[in-house]
Amino acid sequence: MSGARRVLFLVSVMVVTACSNAPANVVATLQETVEHVERMPRADAPWQPGRVGDTFVIGSAVRTGPASHAKLRIGRSGKLEVRPTSIVYFTRGGRARDDVKVETGSIEIEAGDDSVGLGAAVLEAHARAEVESTPNGTTINVMLGRLVLEDNIIEAGTTITLSTAGTPVVAATVPVDAGRVQPPSGVTVVIAGKPVRAKTRAGEAELAVGEHAVEAGAVLSAPLDSSVGVTRDGAAAHTAGPSVVQISDGAALVGITAGSVELAASTMDAVASVPGGRVIARAGDGAAIASVDGSETQVTAQRGSVTIETALGTQTLQSGESATVTTAGKIERLPPPPTTAVATIEAGESPVVHDVAAPTAVRVRFAALCRGAAIVEVAKDRSFKRVIARSGGNEAANVWVPAGSFSYRVRCATGKRDGGSIRVVKDSGSRPLPKTAAKTFVDLDGREYTIYYQNLLPEVTLSWRGAPRSIQYTFVVKPKTGGEKRFSSMTPKTTLRAGELREGTYAAWAELPGGRRSETGRIVIDFDNAAASASIDGVESDGPTRYVRGTVIEGTTVSVGGAALELDRHRRFTAEVSTELQAVAVRIAHPKTGVHYYVVRDAGR
Repeated sequence: MSGARRVLFLVSVMVVTACSNAPANVVATLQETVEHVERMPRADAPWQPGRVGDTFVIGSAVRTGPASHAKLRIGRSGKLEVRPTSIVYFTRGGRARDDVKVETGSIEIEAGDDSVGLGAAVLEAHARAEVESTPNGTTINVMLGRLVLEDNIIEAGTTITLSTAGTPVVAATVPVDAGRVQPPSGVTVVIAGKPVRAKTRAGEAELAVGEHAVEAGAVLSAPLDSSVGVTRDGAAAHTAGPSVVQISDGAALVGITAGSVELAASTMDAVASVPGGRVIARAGDGAAIASVDGSETQVTAQRGSVTIETALGTQTLQSGESATVTTAGKIERLPPPPTTAVATIEAGESPVVHDVAAPTAVRVRFAALCRGAAIVEVAKDRSFKRVIARSGGNEAANVWVPAGSFSYRVRCATGKRDGGSIRVVKDSGSRPLPKTAAKTFVDLDGREYTIYYQNLLPEVTLSWRGAPRSIQYTFVVKPKTGGEKRFSSMTPKTTLRAGELREGTYAAWAELPGGRRSETGRIVIDFDNAAASASIDGVESDGPTRYVRGTVIEGTTVSVGGAALELDRHRRFTAEVSTELQAVAVRIAHPKTGVHYYVVRDAGR
């Protein structure tokens, strides 16, 4: 196209239907609606609610409200997405083509097997573009494939604006043989934390902390403790290192190939390309985290509505829901997370949960670890190849944990991570703790005896089997450090009361008055970590209050809902909770047995 020649560009999108096998008078069909979508069934007819399956003919129109969008099939296999606060008319244009006129707002259009006309231009088959009505005219952004305008080609990654007066605001077309169209001057990105490496057509360079104009297609590699932010037209993408992202000036803010990206949409959709498809946080408070991990991308909706689009289909997630996207475009949804939880743990804690009604709804709190959003994952293995639950949120997230032992991790949007293990056992916790000390018999014959105790130190009887006759025997017990203890007896055995020997390792023998002595035995008294550290003794209700009573071993702390409970001299506690709660978790912590949560449900134990 010569510079002296002016072309009147029409502010419309024309759908080529010559090859379509759709009914002769139908130009589009409504396939999906979100929130407020209306349809004008024919020219100048009153607006009426739009429903999936509605068809459109020449003269009809579709209208979306705030935080709403609609998806239509155009022609034989094309796709049309009408974004929030938009009006689109279907009219008859020249060259026997049907026009899709964007009067207000914006659309995204994809040519299926048929080409799609954009004014005087043609979007080639299987190409995709955005069209937006602006005060300066109509902006067309080629996202995929090519746009042909007479004897010129506009390739993917290029944006042009066509004024209603007929003059391009941005003359971004070149002859077919003149090479690629030059992109706009750049996309503004904000680097925080640490510098990142940028790879562009001009080579590689370091981008310092601050604001930069980066050309579309630039690949940014962010190290740990670095972040990249892109904000445009009411949509934002934020990725924290380590990550690799490609900057876009099309519908997608970024394309991510490694690491995580957090999307937030206010007045416009926030879009990120991922291996195998793209993730869209919908306008009107949509937010999501997409994490690329090898051949899969984990997507979690933080709030609002989030759409995953691939060549194999489309899935919509609501707040807290998650799905996995493969590089081949397969979408696999995980079970939705619980809306409420019965036990709350801190990120990094590795507890045992006792719950007869497992699987258990567990809330993982990560406010101290993450600034803002994060994802919680539960897996059968430490490498997280077999994830069974995933959820996201701000400050905390809920997950279902079945009976068994699992690993879990928290992945912050800022790149930080923490985690631990969690074991759920179908145990009521009602088995009482021992009320008397265990009794152990030790022969002083040179052998070693290991004695495990639970809540009460053991009673130990020492015996010198085959000892010579004597009127007095002295039994000596010597710890590894400190002074020995001596016990006199008139028989070749003696019993040390419970608590006489504390936890530790001892040498023990018996002596006669003349100096003769038995062989030296070794006694090890150790705490039984596998034994229960608490018991739930009873649950009673009185009006609006439920009383949970229990007993714990020495050295234990007890709390419910973060509030510590007092223990009496017998190490018993009483928790008072509202009967409105269907379940409550009593947290039992001991330096040796670790942290245990005993879930008490409204039906009692």
